[in-house]
This record gives sequence, C-alpha cells and structure tokens, in this order.
Amino acid sequence: MTGLRFVAAGLDQQVFGYEAAGTGGDRYFVKVRYSDPAPAGVLLPMALAAAGSGVGAERIVAPVPTRTGAPWHRAGRMRVLLHRYVDGESCWSSGLTGDQWEQYGRILAAVHAAVLPDDVRAALAEDTYASTAPARLRALDDWVAAGTVSSRVTELWRGYRDRLMRLADRTERFGADLAAAGLPQVPCHADAHSGNLVADADGRVWMIDWDTAIRAPRERDLMFVTGWATFGDIEVTDADRERFVRGYGPIDCDRRALVYYGHERIADDVAEFAADLVHDRGGPATQDSSTYWLRRILASDGFHRMLTVASVD
Repeated sequence: MTGLRFVAAGLDQQVFGYEAAGTGGDRYFVKVRYSDPAPAGVLLPMALAAAGSGVGAERIVAPVPTRTGAPWHRAGRMRVLLHRYVDGESCWSSGLTGDQWEQYGRILAAVHAAVLPDDVRAALAEDTYASTAPARLRALDDWVAAGTVSSRVTELWRGYRDRLMRLADRTERFGADLAAAGLPQVPCHADAHSGNLVADADGRVWMIDWDTAIRAPRERDLMFVTGWATFGDIEVTDADRERFVRGYGPIDCDRRALVYYGHERIADDVAEFAADLVHDRGGPATQDSSTYWLRRILASDGFHRMLTVASVD
C-alpha cells in the first residue's frame, strides 16, 4: 500500500473506512473494526462474487482474501478487511435510473437463487422471526420511566410511547404468525436499501455491506422494493418496480412476511438509535446522528401507516 485516505463507513461507530492505493495502481476499500465480523457477512459475498458470471453476482463487493486465504487480518484488537474500491456514490439520495433498477433486480435475483457451499450455508443463520427489538423497546421505556435520561430524550419518547409499545406488541405477534407459516428461506442481504448500493461513473450498480446477511424469506430484501420499508431519500414508484421486475423476475410476495419485516425494521431502528441517546453512547457526532434518524423515523408516514395494518390475513 502506498497511501491511506479516511472515508465514511456508514452509521456503525465501531467501523472505520479508508481508501488505499496499491503498489500496482489498484485501489482498495479498507474496513477496520474492533470485533470479528459476522462470518455470514463475509463468507456469503465472497461465495457469491466467486460464482458471479454476468448475472448480477459479479456486482457484489466482497472481501479480498489475505495471503493465507483468510477473509480478514487480525492486527491486535483490530480486524482489517480489504475490498475492491468502487469509485462512485451511494444511491441513497440520488435514487436509481431505470437501467440501474434492472441491475439491482439482477443482483438480488442472483443472491436469492444462489446455491451455496456447505460451509457458507452453515454460517448463514436462519431467521426465527423472534426479533429482539420489542424487548429492547420495552427496556428503553423502563429507563425513560425511571427518570434517568435527559429531558430531551424523555420528551421525545413520551410523545410516541403508546405507538412504540403498540409497535413492539405487533412485531411479536406478526413474527409468531410468520413462524407458523413455514415460508421457504433463501440467502438474503437483509439490508438491501439504496444506501448499500453504489453507482460508479459508468452507471454500474454495486452492492456493499453484507454484515446482516441471513437465510430468510425473500421478502426480507424485497420489502425495500415493495414499499414496506424505506429504500432511500427517493420514493420508489410503480415504474421503478416494473424495471426492477425486468431484472429480478416476478415478485408475488407473501403479505405476512412483508407486514412482519416492515414492523421489525422500524422497531429495530428505533431501538438502536434510541439506545444511543438513552445510554449516552458515542460522542457528539453519534448523538446528533441518532437524534436525527430517530426523529425522522418517528415523524415518517411509514411509521404511522404501519400501525394501521389490521392483520396479515
């Protein structure tokens, strides 16, 4: 390596990113973290990228193995992962063009149809639909009730408390309903919104950040396309979905899965961002970011619309 430049690495405050220049002129994205990555989040993209051949999987950004073949390097307390560097921009704010929607569809189709080696399949946990988010929301409610948090957090929480407790109850109930349904499970990215898509200068779309990979019904990823979860700053239109289907194929989704995952997504995000504030985690930048995202979610039409869904029948 001939140089390093710090770059943003997402919302996780325990992960740091750098652009690195190789001696041969190649560029890499170096991810540094203070804990072992989830094995599935490393092994799945590596397996998909290795099998990619013009059908979507070649656009998956996976770790580059070390000289010993390991997926990451241990350096004291740090874990260092090397990826190819995609010189482009996140699609969160810009959205996707029609052609890029088709590319995105082909990428997800390749993920969901993948036949994985035994070791990779074993590393992928199966979704049990027993989210920890409801319990975390109730624990946060106890903290607020005890009066040990700032007045700013208390005021915000109490303004939405009844709806948050309803969200927790519904997430558990819909999860139990889905567990009884026995839907088939496939490899999923599990965080397949446009913030994890990067468009390069040639308009090619790349999928990054596989930390939450899991085996689940395909609706776990498709909720972002079908309107049950926020895809990005740009609203998904019917025309966008039509272009996605050209790349992915038919998306006749199971409504029970969409309802559960829509609830669970919001519950998990609220629990995570609120915990930063209640427990005063991180520095000022973390506090400001978590406050912004928490307020944005709680004020969103999607949050209030979710609570009007009557059932999953």
